[in-house]
Amino acid sequence: MKINTVYLLLIALLGIIVSASIAQQNQNVPKTDTEVEKLKIQLQTVENEKMKIETELAKANAELINTNIDKLKGELRESNNDWLKAWTIWFWTIIGIFVAILIGVSYVFGYWLKSRTDKLIENEVEKSLNGFKEAVEKVEILEDQFRILRIEHAASLLEGL
Repeated sequence: MKINTVYLLLIALLGIIVSASIAQQNQNVPKTDTEVEKLKIQLQTVENEKMKIETELAKANAELINTNIDKLKGELRESNNDWLKAWTIWFWTIIGIFVAILIGVSYVFGYWLKSRTDKLIENEVEKSLNGFKEAVEKVEILEDQFRILRIEHAASLLEGL
């Protein structure tokens, strides 16, 4: 809105300057000093208005630039937030995958360790069982020999009677 007003004032100023210059060229009558002074005052007034309009135009341009900078800042902030969200998601995904792999490896290691331990226990129990069987067989052999000795002793006692 301000820019339109500035443009309208510039057009009006241009119209005044052009019409004044055309009017001045069309006059063949020599000007008096008072008329020249009046024209100088008018010219100074026009120059002052021109300066005001240029100042307003500069202010409008500065506001436009500030608006564009604020817009760019907002876009940059949104872009940075999107980038941060994306990398946060990637980070937690990688951490999640790492944790899942760690849990899987620990589960497999636990299963392997349990099966290995079960086999070791089974082997030790089997060795102990085999040793026990051997001991039972030796005890049975000793009991058989002891029975035989008792029978022989009883027989020798009976013979001695």
